[in-house]
Amino acid sequence: MNCIRAFRAVSLLVAAGVAWLTGGRAVADEAATLAATLEKEQVVVTVGGKLFTSYRFAPTLKKPYLWPVIGPRSGKSLTVESVADNHPHHNSIWIGCDRVNGQNFWAPPDKLDNGQIRSLGPKLVRAEGKEVVFTDECLWQKPGAEPVIRDLRRIAVAAPSADLRLIDFDITLQMLTDVSVQKTNHSLFSVRVVPELSVTSGGTLVNAEGQKGEKATFGVASPWCDYFGTREGVTEGVALFEHPGNRWFPCRWFTRDYGFMSPTPMYWPPDDKEHRFPKGEEVSLRYRVVVHAGDVAAAGIAGLFAQYAGDVGAARLNQALGRLKRYEFGQSREPLLAVDGLVRESQRSPQLRETIEDRLAATLQTDATLDAKQFICEELSKIGSERSVPVLAKLLTDEKLSNAARFALERNPSPKADEALRGALT
Repeated sequence: MNCIRAFRAVSLLVAAGVAWLTGGRAVADEAATLAATLEKEQVVVTVGGKLFTSYRFAPTLKKPYLWPVIGPRSGKSLTVESVADNHPHHNSIWIGCDRVNGQNFWAPPDKLDNGQIRSLGPKLVRAEGKEVVFTDECLWQKPGAEPVIRDLRRIAVAAPSADLRLIDFDITLQMLTDVSVQKTNHSLFSVRVVPELSVTSGGTLVNAEGQKGEKATFGVASPWCDYFGTREGVTEGVALFEHPGNRWFPCRWFTRDYGFMSPTPMYWPPDDKEHRFPKGEEVSLRYRVVVHAGDVAAAGIAGLFAQYAGDVGAARLNQALGRLKRYEFGQSREPLLAVDGLVRESQRSPQLRETIEDRLAATLQTDATLDAKQFICEELSKIGSERSVPVLAKLLTDEKLSNAARFALERNPSPKADEALRGALT
């Protein structure tokens, strides 16, 4: 009997150690195989052969939306398709907006004559594998009228472990005319969870700052919120991430204890009246929906957000730097603008800022063109820290790059930058 007790004690200690090492989560399973199929008026996504979600885009809908969104453990949807009594327009996971040039692309769901986000038909980009991807083009218009906005959306779904599902939603809004959005709480990316997960029914709504419930989270700027609760003994949740590259990041949130959450910039316009977008302007936004088992801590939501912010920024940076390395004066400035945009974004995300600074400094040590290196020095003058000082200091003796390196170091707040500049004078 003592041996059995000892074995159990050791087993508990090992389990506790595993939980500590994985942030309270089970060791990640091998990513499941996903499949996406186009069936009538929906894209059906399965994980391991079982339904996970469907993208619904029928021409009779007010707007496309994702439903159901099946929990990884319960086998039941964590979101509602509609709330008949008072919010029939709360359609699980969707994007929309009210008061757009006097039109309503939010509600009610059965009234299309005041505005509809009309899908032109999604296309499967990657139909099977560890991730499935599909795209769609939608027009925001009244029936028979010219559209005011075109949106291009890319949706990617992955299941990196048995307890985790990821939905990446990237959208670009193209203004086809001058657009005015009057102050409204009905705007952009939104999630409505099932009643069992709501605060009203005993669930939890929490943001990145640890503030809980509608009273503490409403109107608060935060990079993410998570809604989770226990239903029939199973704890699951839905978190919504806003990418640091988004225009209004970190956005203020419109939250409700009954199960609604949305980063809603249109409710807090600069003049408390409206947002204006000129014809031809494009607004690109990125979101990630995390469908998880366990509560916010067990799912490691804070760490997952840090990974999301870094991964997306790093991928874009790799592409931009690849083009920048070959840049010469007189060519298209597109790679310069791409890198500069990432540098500006990084000023709102310390992790992304460090990544970009390191990569820019590393590119200075490659065979990149002289024009590219001069531009990189200029960018490092905006975000440089002691991390990039050693590389810049070496360039102070380079006849062609010394002025650019000195410019960057003079604007670097690190004491090591001052030391490097003084050392160059001796």
